[in-house]
Amino acid sequence: MHIITETQLRKWLLVGTNPKLVDWIINGRVVFDRNEYVENLKKELYDFPLKGRKVRMGIEFAKLSRRYMEGKVFFEQLNYLDAYNHIVDSLHHLARLAVFENGMHPEVMVWKQVKQLDPAIYKLYDELISSKESLEKRLELLFLASEFLIHSRTKDGAQHILEVLSSKEFWTIQEIHEQEELKKYSVDLEVFIEFLVDKGFILIEEQTTKSNNIMHRCYKVKC
Repeated sequence: MHIITETQLRKWLLVGTNPKLVDWIINGRVVFDRNEYVENLKKELYDFPLKGRKVRMGIEFAKLSRRYMEGKVFFEQLNYLDAYNHIVDSLHHLARLAVFENGMHPEVMVWKQVKQLDPAIYKLYDELISSKESLEKRLELLFLASEFLIHSRTKDGAQHILEVLSSKEFWTIQEIHEQEELKKYSVDLEVFIEFLVDKGFILIEEQTTKSNNIMHRCYKVKC
């Protein structure tokens, strides 16, 4: 028996740290349902409102960008096994993102879903784990191929965080971390911000301080 609070339930659904939960809610047999809570929750999962979807896509894309960028660093350092581990994780996040894009929730067997929803991502994953090429060659080809798939999803994946940051002109990194909506991004937040800076969605502006030798580094959304 699992006893959880509604707060924990909502957190798992939002952050996606318990992939079995969706399967339990949708496919589980309901023994007792006070005030039709589970029935309403099922309907909510099926409907998947746009706002909730944008947040889930943002969190998933933040995880994706972090694992992808860290994997690339390992690859450039010739640490191929560490790069492989990170790129496999990034492909899992990319797969989950593709499921969200189709207005659905990722299930435990996410690759079964993705094979039907986005064959291009499934093919990347299959080639990475099944190819007879050397690990270095497999990773090299995958980084080249996945660059486009990630780039083409950046605008949608970053929609939530850009909407939040558009609420005022400039942000310090401390203010970004303390913003209530963005706390959901957890440890992936700062890397995600730098990723969006690199892609030109967020701009950096230095502002003067009382000391001539020290500048504030501020972030703003590109109009």
